[in-house]
Amino acid sequence: MTIAFCGITERGREGFRENTGNFLHGYAARHIVGDHINVDIRDTSEESLQKVRDTCSHLAFVAATTIPVNFNPDFTNGHVTLADYIEKLGLPTVVFGLGAQAPLNTAIADCKVNPNTVRLLETLSRHSASIAVRGTFTAELCNALGIQNVEVVGCQSCFISLRPDFRFPELAPNIDGSRSIINFTLHSEERALLASSMRAGASHIGQCEHFEYAIKGKPVYEDISSVPEDLLALLPPPQLKLFRSGAVSFPAYHRWINETFHQFYSMPVWFEFLDQGFDFCVGTRFHGNMASMQRGIPSLWVTHDSRTKEFCDHLGLPQVALADIPADVRIEELVKEKIDTAHFNRKYPENYRRFHEYLRRNGVQNRLAPPI
Repeated sequence: MTIAFCGITERGREGFRENTGNFLHGYAARHIVGDHINVDIRDTSEESLQKVRDTCSHLAFVAATTIPVNFNPDFTNGHVTLADYIEKLGLPTVVFGLGAQAPLNTAIADCKVNPNTVRLLETLSRHSASIAVRGTFTAELCNALGIQNVEVVGCQSCFISLRPDFRFPELAPNIDGSRSIINFTLHSEERALLASSMRAGASHIGQCEHFEYAIKGKPVYEDISSVPEDLLALLPPPQLKLFRSGAVSFPAYHRWINETFHQFYSMPVWFEFLDQGFDFCVGTRFHGNMASMQRGIPSLWVTHDSRTKEFCDHLGLPQVALADIPADVRIEELVKEKIDTAHFNRKYPENYRRFHEYLRRNGVQNRLAPPI
């Protein structure tokens, strides 16, 4: 039967200012489930709700960073709207990818969560047989908030192959940074990776790089001071400071962006680019690396917060802490040293089985092959 989806979508309007990496998150859930519709949670008219009840077996909520820890972003206001919709609709709810985000090594006892978010978690708990969370940190935080029916399944994007025998792609014997992909979260804190990637001529796939998206293809600005104010407003202040200080040459950066930068707003287009063939992918973006890995590109996750760390720990993904990367790093040498496929390959069959069982327990029809 059809599944009604809300939350993270699978595509966006070209150039729209959002995190495009979330499209893999939304795409994966819909790809795995199959028959689905998207619903507008703001439409709570009885006519609309009844139409969903008549045609759908479940409401699926594709979550992203649903539990911000010790900060209150504006999106927590929307948690009230979603909780109200779930309660009025009354269908069983299945959750994909619920996660908390906090600095690395934050203690559960030190975590404060917005009351709107707590209410949403309580509503999800009442309407779900169990709630899929990304990793142990999120599970322990939910338990501390009184939400007990959670289980760790990682991210559904790990299973878009629909295969229980998926294997992590192996590095080729001779790899070249010019045939690599890099992604960033905060350029100013990832300067070693940035410098090495620029030297190598790595392809840069953005997710929130709206400044880079705007300047790509423009004549190279020979100084950051010559960039128009409306474009500078798109730069995070620490990155702007990086260019103004001269720590990174802005003309060199702009030339690199013109030559290598891409930002995708649908997964088929993203996958088509990846299918050209690359030696490896590295960076701090979880879904950016996962998209590459799922298309046969060996990938290395650079961990910098609780969200990325718990994903990698649970799924057995190759990882290196951002704090452990030396200033003179060469990205080719980093991936040679840190990519170990054995851990992922050992864990994958059980992780696949656990995710398959999660969908079965929640009564959700899906396209996954049976576990082995």
